[in-house]
Amino acid sequence: MPVLVVTFTSIDVHDDADNFSEGEIYYDMRIGETSIVSRSRDNTQDIDSGGVIQLNAQRTLSRPDNDSNAFLQISGSVSEQDSGLTFEDDHAGSFTHIHNQANNWGIGTNDARLTGDGLDVTVHYTITSAVVDPNL
Repeated sequence: MPVLVVTFTSIDVHDDADNFSEGEIYYDMRIGETSIVSRSRDNTQDIDSGGVIQLNAQRTLSRPDNDSNAFLQISGSVSEQDSGLTFEDDHAGSFTHIHNQANNWGIGTNDARLTGDGLDVTVHYTITSAVVDPNL
């Protein structure tokens, strides 16, 4: 049974979609239906274009090695809060990546570029294979 470690490492903010000050970024990164690391709209992170949000959140999980239908779903979304005249947030969008035996469970570095409403970001995550001590 493969043991995988999924680490959400960072979000590169290429354009914060806020021309007057720092962008107020909120996000949600998930494995399957479980939120692993997030910031709510009420608890944004202020950051300028060119900045990097460090996430460093990880989970270890097992996948059956004898089930060809087994998969790992990694997803996320990133937005920027607006409180101006329109109160309409800027949404870079969302991504969903599916990893399985056929693509070696996505082991390695993975990126998702999200662009929308003037907000432009890249989400970075890694998947590694964990070594399991059979004596445990």
